[in-house]
Amino acid sequence: MAVRPSNPWTASALLGTMSSMWTRLEHQEPLIIFLGLMFTLLSAAIAAHFILTAKRVNESLRKAASWVAVAVSTIAALAVTMAFGIPVLGEFRHTHVPFRETLLAVTLVWAICLGMWVIAMRCVIFALRR
Repeated sequence: MAVRPSNPWTASALLGTMSSMWTRLEHQEPLIIFLGLMFTLLSAAIAAHFILTAKRVNESLRKAASWVAVAVSTIAALAVTMAFGIPVLGEFRHTHVPFRETLLAVTLVWAICLGMWVIAMRCVIFALRR
């Protein structure tokens, strides 16, 4: 069992928690599922990119590729929001961290989440215009 330092906000504490979480054998299933899903989404995004940029592709295939891009970007935005955006709101409960630092960190994470949603909505608008 990893020994955690007294301050949970140090880099060694975070790295110790992350490494101990993924190195135990009984916790490998979520990692394998996550990596499989990410590989599938990345492959679909690359395929959609090549289909959308190809010169000799018919219109129905381009339409399908644009909807694949919509699905990939929406799933990525949802995953980022659920994995990082929502849990970071719990940081406001910690009284030992200054409010200004917490607000800055939460704002940064939510700016990234909203950026992902903007990309997803632009993909939707692009797919609907075709």
